[in-house]
Amino acid sequence: MAKLPSVFNAEKHSGRMGFNVIPAGKYKSRIVKSEMKKTKDGTGTILVMQEKVVEGQHKGSILFIRLNLVNKNDQAVQIAQNELATICDACKKPAVKDSEELHGIDHYIEVGIKPADDNYPESNVIKNYLPLSKGKPTLSKSDDEENEEENEEVEESEENDESSEENEEEEQQEEPEPTPARRKPIFGGRKK
Repeated sequence: MAKLPSVFNAEKHSGRMGFNVIPAGKYKSRIVKSEMKKTKDGTGTILVMQEKVVEGQHKGSILFIRLNLVNKNDQAVQIAQNELATICDACKKPAVKDSEELHGIDHYIEVGIKPADDNYPESNVIKNYLPLSKGKPTLSKSDDEENEEENEEVEESEENDESSEENEEEEQQEEPEPTPARRKPIFGGRKK
């Protein structure tokens, strides 16, 4: 039991603070903190690390990594080891004895969004870790915005294709029958 210095009135303070969800995309980040924690049932150990976005509009945003490195579920351990190996690759550290060896090394993370469910609000998930040599981050557009732009480009391209096919058909219909003195022009009119 811990006695508070004065009576705490929760009504005078805002509710539980949460972390802001950032848009899906690729961000330059680095690991800034890590610690080993016991699992809830006390039978395993989780490596908890914090990724901090280091540039762009969402600079300073924190994302959490939880790796079940010691667990009675072998599959959970395998997944955690695979993710840790990917993090090590992104940080260009082929082997580490302490998670602090991964701190402060800039790399990219590919971030997604996990929808809210009955127990948890919407949150970010890290889908991949990449070394800096793997391209620039997408800091301003979400995956949805990029997909929307790609779809618009495809629709415009399809409309252009349809209108050029219509024009070609009109040209072929308007063309007079060939006479012996005139040959019919050859178009690239192969049908696909």
